[in-house]
Amino acid sequence: MLVSKFKLKYGEKKDLGKYIDNEVAKFLKNDRLTEDNLRTLDVKISKEADLRDKKDAILEDRKSNAGSVRSRASSQQRKHGATADAKSVASSRRSS
Repeated sequence: MLVSKFKLKYGEKKDLGKYIDNEVAKFLKNDRLTEDNLRTLDVKISKEADLRDKKDAILEDRKSNAGSVRSRASSQQRKHGATADAKSVASSRRSS
């Protein structure tokens, strides 16, 4: 019951669900069921959920930036290639 309540509260993310399972199991094994202990467990799971959300956001940002860097690089290569082609055409016209 505790596991399902925490999963409902923090979402059913794949790895977070496993974390919640483990933390609740440790909690039930080692601690007494009191409001303060439940609050402490909730804070611990909340911090872990926030940490994982931040990590996911950073990874998404890196993926997004990597794509835009590749896009800019290929765009610059195309511009450079077009400039080289134009110089080549101009050079061949001069030599004719």
